[in-house]
Amino acid sequence: MKRTKREKAMSMMRRSGMSQLDTFKAMLIAQKEAKKMEMEATEKAFLYMLAIPLNVLVADGIINHENASEYIRSVMSLYESVEKGAVTDDELAALLHEYSGVTIEADWLEKKYPEDKDAVTIVG
Repeated sequence: MKRTKREKAMSMMRRSGMSQLDTFKAMLIAQKEAKKMEMEATEKAFLYMLAIPLNVLVADGIINHENASEYIRSVMSLYESVEKGAVTDDELAALLHEYSGVTIEADWLEKKYPEDKDAVTIVG
């Protein structure tokens, strides 16, 4: 029977002399830290998703400061549609491909695009 990572870690801690209670406490702390790191990464990704494109659009004069808040509202609206399931990841990938020629290759995307010598491919 194959052991899980958690079981292996607990076994290693016990072999190093930690009591079962201390091992359990250490695992709980590790889980909390992992969750915290995951949340921070998600928050940073959200910040980057909004701020980087907005900065480029304003800096390049594509939109002005007055239109920036409308752009953010539009992005948030599309994001909420994705969260609700009204727009799928495959549909977003298709829009990205259609508008920019950028292709995202990831196991969690179903749609695969034909090879395009001019396209930018991002493997995730």
